[in-house]
Amino acid sequence: MVIVRVSYLGPEGSFSSIIARTLYPEAVGVPQPSITAAIRLVEAGSADLAVVPIENSIGGPVTETLMNLSRTLLKVGLAAIYRIELVAARGGDERVIYGHSHALSEAWEWVEGLEGYKVSTVSSTSEAAMLASREGGICLCSREAALKYGLEVIADNVSPRSNYTKFIVLGWKDNPSSNGRTMIIAVLKDTPGSLYRFLEPFAREDLNLTMIYSMPLGSGEWRYLFYIEVDGSRMDKRVERALREARRRSLFLTLLGTYPVIELNRDLGEGGTGDGYGSV
Repeated sequence: MVIVRVSYLGPEGSFSSIIARTLYPEAVGVPQPSITAAIRLVEAGSADLAVVPIENSIGGPVTETLMNLSRTLLKVGLAAIYRIELVAARGGDERVIYGHSHALSEAWEWVEGLEGYKVSTVSSTSEAAMLASREGGICLCSREAALKYGLEVIADNVSPRSNYTKFIVLGWKDNPSSNGRTMIIAVLKDTPGSLYRFLEPFAREDLNLTMIYSMPLGSGEWRYLFYIEVDGSRMDKRVERALREARRRSLFLTLLGTYPVIELNRDLGEGGTGDGYGSV
């Protein structure tokens, strides 16, 4: 069916909302209070897709997204890389600065330069803007959020280095025909060399790993989930062979999907997905 509802971390003005609107300009946006809520909305059939951040080039992995990927049946159908430009905006004289945890880590040098300010961590950059407008204080947010909530921008691009976030689109199917990337989750044996043996098939097939993170399984037994992204489609023979052998060398392996990767600032602009993840 045609995509008509896209959920994302809100309120409006968040970077997730900007990505969702850019990818699906004709869809109805459904802002949610958390990444988990955005994903659950698709699982419940109340949205067609969820747009969520997965990693930042400065702040690293988005833990809430990784946790949900290990628990959902949804698939990754598209990844979008977006250059983040954080601004600092003021809504009053209160000596507090609001920001999402990743925004605060991305702009930590600028934040440390503020004397006598209390730091308040919130669920999204747009919530930070909303609170600065309502309660007073400074926030780290998108320029769009600053304008939306009537704030004064007091500093541009407060992250001192190149700052990119990768967003993924979750739905009920992936995009195996794309020549993009494939993501998996695996649990390995708790033995010496298990990670080396697990990764060896990918090296043997000359496949590039573009992401690898580990998180506790949550069983209390010091076991870990490994999140791995590899260049190539799951339909590619080399990827297929590597996954087959990696599965044999693991306790558990699940495929999260194959998907194209686009760079929004360069490849797409404001034109929508076109032939990308345009229907589900």
